[in-house]
Amino acid sequence: MKQGGLMKKKINRIYFIQFFILMLLITGCRKSSSTVTQPNLNGSVKGKITSKVDGSAVSGASIQTSPATSTALSDQSGNFSINGIPAGTYTVTAAKIGYLNNSLSVTVSSGNTSSANIQLALPDTIPSDVVLLSPANDSAGVPVPPTFSWSPSSGAASYTLQISLHASFSDTLINISRLPLTSVQLSGLNLSTTYYWRVNATNNFGTTQWTTTRSFTTSDIYGITCPGLPTVTYDGKVYNTVQIGSECWLRENLDVGSMIYVSSNQTNNNTIEKYCYNNNPSNCNLYGGLYQWDEAMQYSTSEKAQGICPGGWHIPTMAEMDTLIVAIHHNGNSLKDVSQGSGLGAGTNLSGFYALLAGYGSGGNFSSVGENSTFWTSTYYDASDAEGLYIVNYDGSIAVSSLNKASGFSIRCVKN
Repeated sequence: MKQGGLMKKKINRIYFIQFFILMLLITGCRKSSSTVTQPNLNGSVKGKITSKVDGSAVSGASIQTSPATSTALSDQSGNFSINGIPAGTYTVTAAKIGYLNNSLSVTVSSGNTSSANIQLALPDTIPSDVVLLSPANDSAGVPVPPTFSWSPSSGAASYTLQISLHASFSDTLINISRLPLTSVQLSGLNLSTTYYWRVNATNNFGTTQWTTTRSFTTSDIYGITCPGLPTVTYDGKVYNTVQIGSECWLRENLDVGSMIYVSSNQTNNNTIEKYCYNNNPSNCNLYGGLYQWDEAMQYSTSEKAQGICPGGWHIPTMAEMDTLIVAIHHNGNSLKDVSQGSGLGAGTNLSGFYALLAGYGSGGNFSSVGENSTFWTSTYYDASDAEGLYIVNYDGSIAVSSLNKASGFSIRCVKN
């Protein structure tokens, strides 16, 4: 009996240990299952940063929360997103240099996305003062058209430029507001005239005082002479120069050589020959000579040949003509002297090129003086043609095309 009772106690103890182990396993499985199915307690904040002035997107703004979580930057569209934020109430702040910081309160709930659209304002002060740069005060010989420039004003949204014939501005000749940039070139000003100018800056919060008034006097010619080379003397005549963009040009058509009648071709005879419109030498004095291409090139076919130009100068290439066209913004009227053309083709001479509509000679006849003008280039096209530039009296167009080498056209030289 004692041995059987001891055996029974041992068996009961084994069952108890097994039961205890089983309960631990069950409890562990329940805890593991509870962890897997636990819901996500975090949320997120998304929004857009825009300008309070015009509603445009503000990129590169820093967005932070308090209490602190992750930091985000707004993208090119002004959008941002901060994820993994524990549930709670946060202050969301957007900041960018040049703007005033702005904040709003957002409540984040588990598993949801909260919205935070924030507008940033410019500083609530008027812009800083403007400083005039060019033309310099009391300057003379300012090229027409002049370019006005001034220093940027901190906080400025736009600028206003005024020009007057009187220091008191009792009359305002030009008043241009809402200028977004700090420089502007203006046409319409007269030669040899004294003007007064001033600028102010403005934004949503106010406008600065006018700058101190400055004066300048315009040049007596259109355009700017080539630096250090205002004139060139060649074959007994004085030619003026003009700088247009990156190129230095003679300001007058070339007039060199001996006149022959248009009924004859110009030939390679060691003498420069020219046509004068209507076989009248006084027209060469006014319009320059008219030259067949081979004579102008002195029987070379190489681009940039000196031809009949003075030393250090050459017949322009078509590429150089293209550079000229770009510099004058494709406006043929700006090439023409103010006495040339009419209506839509009225010359403004804003470039200072002083082109005259010299006509041409061809087939034993002259034609089209006052109506059009063609300038040879040194760019060869084929055995019978070369490239040229063509302007007319009735509009501001500029044409470039291949032309018959036997025609007599004008020559402008460009500096090497």
